[in-house]
Amino acid sequence: VSRSLLGMNWLFWKIQLLEKSTDHDIVELLDQLYIRLPDIREILSNRGFTDLPASLLARVIYTQGTAFDNERLYNWLSIKEGYSMSEGDDESDIEVRTWFEANPELQKDLFLEGLFRHLRRDETAPLIYIIAQHLYNSSLPPDFGLWALDKSVELSDTYPKVSEHLLRHAVYLYRNKTYADGLSRSVLVERVHGYEPLESLLSTLLNPPVTRACSHYGGFRLSVRG
Repeated sequence: VSRSLLGMNWLFWKIQLLEKSTDHDIVELLDQLYIRLPDIREILSNRGFTDLPASLLARVIYTQGTAFDNERLYNWLSIKEGYSMSEGDDESDIEVRTWFEANPELQKDLFLEGLFRHLRRDETAPLIYIIAQHLYNSSLPPDFGLWALDKSVELSDTYPKVSEHLLRHAVYLYRNKTYADGLSRSVLVERVHGYEPLESLLSTLLNPPVTRACSHYGGFRLSVRG
């Protein structure tokens, strides 16, 4: 993938690529887009290729999406971060989003992969929002808040920063009654009992003003899957 190659044949990249390429070819191209994104992101944005990563991704995830490890999948998803999005959703965006919504356990795994990755970079941007964008703003499963709470407890000793973010997000979902099946104040208190500093953090989050503690979370669609 190069600047000259992306620019030389618009018809091929927009129409013929998917028809002429095997799944293996597309996997290799996604890998190269991720590796070389700093050099080609302007081309993707300015030459009408903003839908290319989603088109490639939609092709491979429907045929073999669960066969790839989480790190590789998240690499492909994060290509989305490097170029300007066009207005609205195209067909490939919707296909990717629909696939994630049909694979909730993998969706959770990739959410966690994103959280680990961005925290390792010590980023200050709203991480939950960034991860939501990488997951194509797919609706989360109804029990996502409870999963985040349980995962927070599980990781509290080994990965305290990840654990804290998960607990904050669980409380945010509980407060907003979104993706919060099985979550209640009593469940939150019970699950973190005996885990410091989660108990202290939860006490702070459950007392007003809640928006000060949680307002930076968001970005997911608010439709809840039944």
